[in-house]
Amino acid sequence: GCGTGAIIPFLPTDTHVTGVDIDAAYVATARKSHGKRARFILGDACDPSVDLGDNYDVAYAFGVLHHIPDMLASSLISGAIKRLRPGGRFVSIDPTLVLGQGAVSRYIVKSDRGQHVRSPEQIRAVFGATDPTLTVRTDLLRIPFAQVVAVAIKG
Repeated sequence: GCGTGAIIPFLPTDTHVTGVDIDAAYVATARKSHGKRARFILGDACDPSVDLGDNYDVAYAFGVLHHIPDMLASSLISGAIKRLRPGGRFVSIDPTLVLGQGAVSRYIVKSDRGQHVRSPEQIRAVFGATDPTLTVRTDLLRIPFAQVVAVAIKG
């Protein structure tokens, strides 16, 4: 779910990045805009047979999991964790619905085109036995809405 690679300008210049997305237009845009700083692969990160390499320090999915059903989300997470070095981290950030959430935040999350918005407990479930650390944040973007940040460390 690298999309157009819009995160690349915010990463340190010595960071080696591999992005993957199933959308050919996104990958083409990412390659055109950021191809000198990153490698972009057209493929499905949920498919364990896709060669993405391994020994990564960090793998992340920003705004990806809420677009895919539980089984695929679990596959993406387990595949990412397998590709990490020991001590490496998988991080996901996705919109969430929580008790006490403000009306505007709830409206924004429910209006998202992702059909698999999960509560923090449901996020924990798709991570399986990896037991991620979960944090609900409302201050990550200019528009304040609830997002769950999940971090799993490879043992």
